Amino acid sequence: MTKKNDGIYWKEEVKNFGWRKLSGHKYFKAQEGTEFLRHVLPDTDNYFNRHNYRRDLAIQNHHHDSHLGDEWYYIVPCSYCTYDRNH
Repeated sequence: MTKKNDGIYWKEEVKNFGWRKLSGHKYFKAQEGTEFLRHVLPDTDNYFNRHNYRRDLAIQNHHHDSHLGDEWYYIVPCSYCTYDRNH
């Protein structure tokens, strides 16, 4: 995580979330990997693949409402000012 973001603030966008295939975004702060995943992934049994793209991350997630893995999370670092303004 520190290679992707020297701070602790992140912006997440999700596409095709859950059985209703929702999209949305949120801002969060996380310092450790477990805290990061707790903010990103739903609270259920997950199987995911992480993909690097420059400083950004993409996570393809599989779970009981997304068997084919069409649920995608795009996470980018953001500044404290952006986090504070949108949180």
